[in-house]
Amino acid sequence: MTSHKEATEIAFQCAERSGIRAFLGNVLMDQNAPDYLIKDAPVLLRDSEELIEKWDGRDGRLHYVLTPRFAPTCSFDLLKGIGKIAKKRGVHIQSHLAESKEEIATVMDIFSDFDNYTDVYYKAGLLTEKTITAHCIYLDDSERELLKRTGTKISHCPSSNRFLQSGIMPYRKLEKTGIPIGLGTDVGAGYSLSMFSEMREAIESSKTIHFLDSSNNYKPMTSIEAFYLATLGGAKALSLEDETGSLERGKSADFSIIDIERLNVFNEAFFSNPEDLISKLIYGNGENYIEEVFVKGKLVFKK
Repeated sequence: MTSHKEATEIAFQCAERSGIRAFLGNVLMDQNAPDYLIKDAPVLLRDSEELIEKWDGRDGRLHYVLTPRFAPTCSFDLLKGIGKIAKKRGVHIQSHLAESKEEIATVMDIFSDFDNYTDVYYKAGLLTEKTITAHCIYLDDSERELLKRTGTKISHCPSSNRFLQSGIMPYRKLEKTGIPIGLGTDVGAGYSLSMFSEMREAIESSKTIHFLDSSNNYKPMTSIEAFYLATLGGAKALSLEDETGSLERGKSADFSIIDIERLNVFNEAFFSNPEDLISKLIYGNGENYIEEVFVKGKLVFKK
């Protein structure tokens, strides 16, 4: 997203017309960014309240998400103000956390009175059950436990991490902690919006950790696990698991129709196994075979 309120309005209008689900927010920055991207904290907070009032919950599909860019570009007063609005309005928060070692060093230089990067967000009131933190590559045990205790969620963005050479998120460590994890793209740095592409990247990144693990104890992510992160795992990260993310009675009819006949499966008996078929979709550019997309039972895309 952008730091301009007008552009955020347009994004919501486009999402409303398209019929998709969307969590959108004006990016909030009041320091350490180009002048044309920053505003004073009171202005940013007022704009956020106005956008929340107008768009959050529209048609049960559109949601406002408070979006501090990341700690280095936000004063602590702005971060605290965001926390107060989130608590008052009950809306989501999204930001980046511990994506690179250089980022962490910058945060600790600016916020030297805090224990660590995660502590900055915690003391500003930003870690909630409706908070999604992207990346989370370089967290220590205490930070992981703090995310777990506060109900904070994680968005795993492997293609962005690879492109920026930031590192590889230790998926098994975070999974073991029990923090809900979904799959994301971080399109500002990633190179695709496709969840199939991101599933593939998540698996391959996991294989790299496995290869470098001298103890040979790290198990690579499976195709089923990656598919989960892109579906129900993503819904849980957005606190929408009771509404969407899987095909269960009582949930919203959000699904895609995929023409598997076009996958050119050379051994139909082998690919009759669901896990093998999902793997074929992930590694065979499954997004190319999507014929229709439905949201809340309504057709929103047809090839």
